[in-house]
Amino acid sequence: MAAATFYVRQNPAYSPEADGREPKIGLKTMDPLAKDIKNGEFARAYLFKGAERYLIRERVKRLLSAAAPEGALRDMNVTVFEGKSAGAEAVRDAADTAPFFAERRVVVCRECGFFAPGRKDESDALAAYIPTIPEWSMLILAEQTADARLNVYKRLAKTGRIIDCEKPGDADAARWAVKFAEKRGGRLDPRVADMFLRYVPREMDVWANELQKLVDYAGDRPITEDDIKSVCVRSIESGIFALVGAIGQGDAKKALNMFADMLSLKEPPLRVLAMIERQFRLIMLSKSLAERGAGRAEVAARLGLRDFQAREYIAQSANFTRRGIERALERCLAADADIKSGRMRDRLAVELVILCRD
Repeated sequence: MAAATFYVRQNPAYSPEADGREPKIGLKTMDPLAKDIKNGEFARAYLFKGAERYLIRERVKRLLSAAAPEGALRDMNVTVFEGKSAGAEAVRDAADTAPFFAERRVVVCRECGFFAPGRKDESDALAAYIPTIPEWSMLILAEQTADARLNVYKRLAKTGRIIDCEKPGDADAARWAVKFAEKRGGRLDPRVADMFLRYVPREMDVWANELQKLVDYAGDRPITEDDIKSVCVRSIESGIFALVGAIGQGDAKKALNMFADMLSLKEPPLRVLAMIERQFRLIMLSKSLAERGAGRAEVAARLGLRDFQAREYIAQSANFTRRGIERALERCLAADADIKSGRMRDRLAVELVILCRD
């Protein structure tokens, strides 16, 4: 396995702003925004919040395109603030300025911190301003974190719209991946899409990058699982799962090669060890629950796993005895102590964990 197939840390270059073919995402959280855009009737303030930066960026782009269409005067009627240096007064001054030969003026605030603790004066000032936004202006706020206890949040919830941009669930993500590929001329079967989502890091920016690579690589034929393994970056979580699977199958050479690939990408051995230990703990818990009669859905709910993860942990637990898992956990704890005390080099300690199997 090539080292380049593992994902450690990446700053994806893909940007939906540069691609006009971005597929709409059929998630329930899109409904209020889709309705506003369809009807051409907009609130004066929008907050896009959530952990998924891709969704925030894509949805802000859609709203901005509808509220301030491309044209010669667009730049004169759109003001963008980024970062916590932006203050409520500057935002108010921009929004209070009448549009120049256009229907409306749009003010965009990206990660300005108005919805986080620590900027109370600015937050309260913006809260006081929101009900007075002129009818010719629209305020768009984009924040990954937003404290619902703050006055500005409560005020915006009453007079504007709050659009959640959290990571999609498995079913929505698979549908999105299939549609994304189709929009670019590719063919992605839903079952292959499921494997793709298990294989790559769970970030939509990465999904977009990797799907575009797959479409280009496969050309006119359907995308296959082998294509994914050949050209896609692999999440460290997926790599750890495969590594522990190799241990369970008694294939120490394969497991050591996978560990070496991770090291070549600067993944710290101590972090790899911690993830191996976590994997064994989840295998133990899955095995215990399954032996008590718990089904896949119950295992997923009890352990906070996605459905496919619960299925794979239950399957992987069949490769280990209960005592074998206990011994693996003991070796992980001993290796951690040896590394932190300086008694053993980190790489050697992890390799010994991989090699020793009851």
